[in-house]
Order: sequence, then structure tokens, then C-alpha cells
Amino acid sequence: MASKVRRSALWLILAVGALVIVVAALAVWLWPDKGGASNPRAIARSYVQTLNDRDSDGLKKLYYPSDRSQAKNEINALLSKYGGKKIRVTRMDVVQEFGPDMAQVKIIGTSNAGPYTEALDTAKRDGAWYLITNPT
Repeated sequence: MASKVRRSALWLILAVGALVIVVAALAVWLWPDKGGASNPRAIARSYVQTLNDRDSDGLKKLYYPSDRSQAKNEINALLSKYGGKKIRVTRMDVVQEFGPDMAQVKIIGTSNAGPYTEALDTAKRDGAWYLITNPT
């Protein structure tokens, strides 16, 4: 009798575990991490953090999903130039001259290599802000 109870409990645990895995897989599939950020400053903060961390996957997520393959060379160049330099932001200015869905973020700070200044072009697409790839 005790053996049947243990076996039933084991099957129940396995069934619940399988259900949790299925629900988690569905959640990932239905709500993928599209990347981007909530505003231009947030995308710039994430950008600096991914450079400091030399995080190419994180940097790729800052581009709009359909632009990510095009941004591959740009990402490699950015990581080569700024990756791991411990950028510390002292000032960040957001300029929106071309409407509410486009902004340039001017970042000023320091790094291990000296003064750091960069301007990021960003755009709002599908409700989130993304980096714009530079034309090649």
C-alpha cells in the first residue's frame, strides 16, 4: 500500500514538473525578449553597460530584431573600440529634433582609455527604443 502511495506521489510530481516546463516554454515562445528599452536614456545606459561588460549578445538586443544581422559588423567594431574600457558616464543629453520617435543621445564621460564622447542615434519602434544601425 505504501508503495502505491509513493508511486502515485512520484507520478504527480513528474506531471506537475512537466506542466511547469511546458508553461515556461510557451511563455518564452509567446513573449520573446524583443530587447530595446523604454526610452532613449535607458537604451544609452544599457549600451554603456554592455560595452563595459563586453556583452555582444546584450548589445545585439539593443538593435531592432530585423536589424540585428545587419548590425553584426558594427557590434564587433564597437566592442573592439570601447569594450571593457570601464566607461563612466558624467553627462547624457537627449536631443529629439526629428519628432517624438527619433532621438540622439550624446554621452560624455571617461574611460580607462581617457575621455569618452559618443552620440547614439535611436528610434522608437513597436513601443520600444532601439539603436539605429549606421549605413555602411
